[in-house]
Amino acid sequence: MEYWYEFIIKDRLKSESSVETYRYCIYNHIIPNIGNLKLIDLKKGHIKKLYQQIFDYSPSVAKILQTIITTSLKDAAIKNFIPTNVANGIKLPNKDEKQKNKEEFNNNYHTLVIDEKKTYTIEEISILIKASKNTPIYLHILFAALMGMRKSEINGIKYTDIDYLHRKLYVQRQLGRRKGIKKEEVAAKTFTKQEVQLKSKSSYRILDIPDLVFEAILEERKKYEARKNRRKSDFSMKAISKLLGHSSTMITFENYTDKNEIIQDCLEDLEPFIERVVETDKIKVTDCTDIETDTIMQEYYEYLAS
Repeated sequence: MEYWYEFIIKDRLKSESSVETYRYCIYNHIIPNIGNLKLIDLKKGHIKKLYQQIFDYSPSVAKILQTIITTSLKDAAIKNFIPTNVANGIKLPNKDEKQKNKEEFNNNYHTLVIDEKKTYTIEEISILIKASKNTPIYLHILFAALMGMRKSEINGIKYTDIDYLHRKLYVQRQLGRRKGIKKEEVAAKTFTKQEVQLKSKSSYRILDIPDLVFEAILEERKKYEARKNRRKSDFSMKAISKLLGHSSTMITFENYTDKNEIIQDCLEDLEPFIERVVETDKIKVTDCTDIETDTIMQEYYEYLAS
């Protein structure tokens, strides 16, 4: 089982979270219970007993464990390590006959079985949305409760994924841990926030955006643009020039800025500066178009840096 995990299945799994899930099941449930058995000695009874034991502990873990055992024994049979896959046909146990009949009915019609005891009611979702209003997790709650998105998918949403005209959201990525990446190889606090592929083809989907969610997105976009504009106005030309390796701030200004916007934004600072450095009898502030713009801007940024 260790060999199968390390050299076969890890390459097939797409996400680091799936790798960790398989590792947990193998090293905490499979190996401690049947790891001492040789493949040739493994019988259906061993597997049924293990399924029952893990199912009593956690039905969801038992379902993953069933996938692992069935797939690993299938690979073993293909490589002729065993004559047949003894896990074939072994189903997970059911709590009662009623549940069994319900699952058989749903399986026949490919219907998802929902545990209503673990599902929020409409009233509970309404309370959750109202309580999260004006908090950093408000949009996360809306995406999860009203659009059925996973946490990792929500964290991977970008504004470019949204079709504002048709109110559609394109689910194209998730954030998580990349396979084979060590913590020291990535920037701080980004180890579990790497862009990774979605789990399956069906995970790439287009979702309709409900009105409540769309309004929240627009409101958040307004805040984002406001923060972006503040950051844009709060810059040091000298620092940027140094980072880019330019010999002077003028080179940075000429090639990387919108001069019209900057001149307009800093007009209140420019006018007093011009009055101080230019003789008033030679030029008036209103005659700004006659000034050599490059010279003024060079002196202005040297003035700010001093």
